[in-house]
Amino acid sequence: YEGGASNSLGPVSFVYSILGEEPTPTPTPTPGSTEFVTGINIEGVTAWNDADEWYGMAITVGDSDIIVEELGRWVLEGNSGTHTMKILDPLTEEDLPNASVQVDTAGAPAGEFKYAALSTPITLSANTSYYIVSEEIKDGDYWYGGGTTVTHTADAIITSAAKTYNGRWETWGSLGSCIVPVSFKYSVSSAEPTPEVTPTVAPTPTVAPTPTVAPTPIPGTWAPPIGIPDPRDAQYFGGFDPIEGTHDMYEGMTFDYGDGPEPYRDAGNGPYTHYIDINHENATDTNNPYGTPDKPRKTIPKSELLPGMVLEIHSGDYPNITFKGDGTPAAPIFIRGVDAPHINRIDLSQVNTQSYMILEELQIGAMALNGPSHHIVVRNCEFPPDPSEKGIDISAFDEGKPVHHIVVYNTEIHLNEDAWDEPGNDVDHGGIIIGSKTNLDTSAYNMWLLDNTIYHCAGSAINMGQIGNTQDDIHHIYVGRNHCYENRQSSIGIKTSSDVIVSQNILHGHKTSTLQNANWGAGIVFQYAPDNVWALYNEIYDSEAGIKVPSNSADFPNSRMYMVGNVIYDIEPLSPVDDFSNAHNPAAIMSWGGKQVYIVNNSIHDINAGGIYSPNDINFHRIKQISNNIISNINDGYSIYIKSNFNLFDVFDYD
Repeated sequence: YEGGASNSLGPVSFVYSILGEEPTPTPTPTPGSTEFVTGINIEGVTAWNDADEWYGMAITVGDSDIIVEELGRWVLEGNSGTHTMKILDPLTEEDLPNASVQVDTAGAPAGEFKYAALSTPITLSANTSYYIVSEEIKDGDYWYGGGTTVTHTADAIITSAAKTYNGRWETWGSLGSCIVPVSFKYSVSSAEPTPEVTPTVAPTPTVAPTPTVAPTPIPGTWAPPIGIPDPRDAQYFGGFDPIEGTHDMYEGMTFDYGDGPEPYRDAGNGPYTHYIDINHENATDTNNPYGTPDKPRKTIPKSELLPGMVLEIHSGDYPNITFKGDGTPAAPIFIRGVDAPHINRIDLSQVNTQSYMILEELQIGAMALNGPSHHIVVRNCEFPPDPSEKGIDISAFDEGKPVHHIVVYNTEIHLNEDAWDEPGNDVDHGGIIIGSKTNLDTSAYNMWLLDNTIYHCAGSAINMGQIGNTQDDIHHIYVGRNHCYENRQSSIGIKTSSDVIVSQNILHGHKTSTLQNANWGAGIVFQYAPDNVWALYNEIYDSEAGIKVPSNSADFPNSRMYMVGNVIYDIEPLSPVDDFSNAHNPAAIMSWGGKQVYIVNNSIHDINAGGIYSPNDINFHRIKQISNNIISNINDGYSIYIKSNFNLFDVFDYD
């Protein structure tokens, strides 16, 4: 033998019992138990211990119930406290029964999760949202703050971080955001789903509705434009369909109008919680928080909107309104018009977070959609003429308040019918403008501008970014199948940004460049070095230029641009082209800027200017590929003009 007491080779063991007693069973782990969070990213994230609040994540369960067995909190170096963790319903803000544990971090290894078992496993229902949070104490253990992101399994998605602020629940961040962070262990239910118990709701006018089923996308024929991700995918809106999902999802559900839960009311236009008609003879706001067809509210409520609310607004002229309120994927907020009511101006609060809010069937004078708003849908609306205003201004200008997951769909914007092409100041009253303050911890991202009609604006139809932005300030913007025509500047202006797809748009009637700016009159303009931008299968005609890249920036090593499958024709400048080396000269495709440019499979014909021009390729290798383009009937200039000191065949593929 070797060694002494407690030494064993192998090692080996045995099962035993004390004579006269039953054997003690060996415990085994719960079959199928899985850790939800698989990795965390805390690069550049600050650790805090400055508040008495709850922090964690908001999740939406996938298509199968999951059974949660343990809750876990990430342990930072020096943590030693005990933290209450719990699961709650974001609709009612009530804790789930028996869904709370105490997680003791004393002695736990740093850099991993410490778990504690629930007294009874908790079933979380499929396609339903929950908050999973940890209580943090001021001057106690440190935790990782905003900016923390995690990866996780596919049985649920993290739609945002969840937290309290001065005791009020709110969400923060976007997909994968998780403060502290927190996690849980679970198994996927293989049995029939257990019906979820509906919490008792107090009879007050401000209580959120209690949905009994989760929304499912309504089948239809809509499909996204080529190359653009489908916003209906659950990873973007948590299972709610921003294109075709409707307020009819609340049929058969209940809402508390003040005397306890009752079925949603319906006056013939689908479920509603608030009935508003400014012109009705009996309309009043006095002792009338919700309104009915016989006694409508006179004004749109200014109080915070709760998940599941449906505002039915009837025709009439309504003053400026600032909306605030957080919906959820399972219970979005609908603000909807009947018979085209006109609201002078809509703002989304820059103080509170707005989320899962759908605005539809409205006439709107102007709209400011500011951070920290996210998961907002504007669809089937009209922005009628108002020469003093922009259409939709989407901005992330306050530090730590990004704006993201925005859909603008099937909306008509025509701001200035009479004077859209008159000379004057560069007012930039565009149709849809996306902006972000540079060098701040904020950004504008994940936006879909789809199937809109935008015309007669005293600016570009769609414009994003500005000089001074970084490429990360605005990113993942999708512009598809819009019809833009006769706007004072260009149809679509893409300034410093990244990961932008412009697909299957119809752009025409821009012939105003002599009024003020040589970049006007183009279908698409890429300016100030945007990166990874794609112009796919657009139709551009009856304009001064097709696609223009008039400038660069030395601040960014990459400015990749892909122009594929576009059809460009009937391009005619207002004056003849004398200098083909000028960055602002019109052409079907003018690539003076850009750092890695690919021009492939485009059809270009009937051009009274140049075909494909790159007058600034000297020493830069900007043009990487020109191939498979069909070019015909170029009446003034060259079909292809590249000014370079290099052998063309060494610089790019030329077919």
